[in-house]
Amino acid sequence: MERNRKKYDREFKQKAVELSYARGNASEIAEELGIDKGLLYRWRKVLGTKEPSLQFNYIPLDMSNTDVYKLYMKQLLHSFSDLSKVDDKEVFFTAIDIPMFHFLPYTELTLFKVFSWYNSTGAFKGNFSEFCNIMVDDELTGIYKQLTEAYKVIPSVEIWTDRTFDTILRLIDYIYSNITATLSVIGLKTD
Repeated sequence: MERNRKKYDREFKQKAVELSYARGNASEIAEELGIDKGLLYRWRKVLGTKEPSLQFNYIPLDMSNTDVYKLYMKQLLHSFSDLSKVDDKEVFFTAIDIPMFHFLPYTELTLFKVFSWYNSTGAFKGNFSEFCNIMVDDELTGIYKQLTEAYKVIPSVEIWTDRTFDTILRLIDYIYSNITATLSVIGLKTD
């Protein structure tokens, strides 16, 4: 019986190698890309890395203190503003969720995404209106706009998997379930 092996082009291999070095975890990248980690290590050995990289890691934020969120967004803005000024630049993402840069031009959508995530984890108890009253100010809106502008001038490669879409679909399902439950409690039909 003949084995059907998947073939990967050099660009895919190179980007996978660069991501594994940038993230510092080849096993995690291999899992996200759906490839064997041994294969990724072989690619690392052959292709190596040509350029220094800057690594961004997800960090959980404590929404009980909105200043922490704003500080994080300021730091992200600073990093991307600096990167946008460099001649030879490129950003690589392996996305477990749809990257926030797609939401930033729409402040309300960005806030709803952040609210939904924090509400679903139990980090924020309250409704969307209360969340907006706490979060919205000219400084944060300005940060979102500046980040959007910086991101627009940086070439990027985003590697999405089925998990990327699964995350947003679960979020939509969570919000729909909560809206349905809330409407039922106050006596409105959801048909």
